[in-house]
Amino acid sequence: FRHHLVDWFALRGHSMRMVEIGTYTGDTTRVLARLFSSVTTIDNNGTLLLQASESMGDLVNVRFLRADTALHRWWEYTGVAEVLLIDGNHEYEFAKRDLVN
Repeated sequence: FRHHLVDWFALRGHSMRMVEIGTYTGDTTRVLARLFSSVTTIDNNGTLLLQASESMGDLVNVRFLRADTALHRWWEYTGVAEVLLIDGNHEYEFAKRDLVN
């Protein structure tokens, strides 16, 4: 799906801010950082978040936030964003909760 993101946002994203829920290894985060003016990526797994942040030390427009999006009011810490990508826990109940919140 990353190539779809690039196709859609290559001409539009440079002035937009992005929030990504679900950092995991940061592969998608790295793509997003090259498309958007800023990216805030959120994950509940501190170990994965640290690994992703260390692998992206060269990207200054990425901010990493540890939070459980089902429990924390993460939007109070991300600031305004034009685009939200939800790629967190893929189990039905968690995905449904993300949509309801």
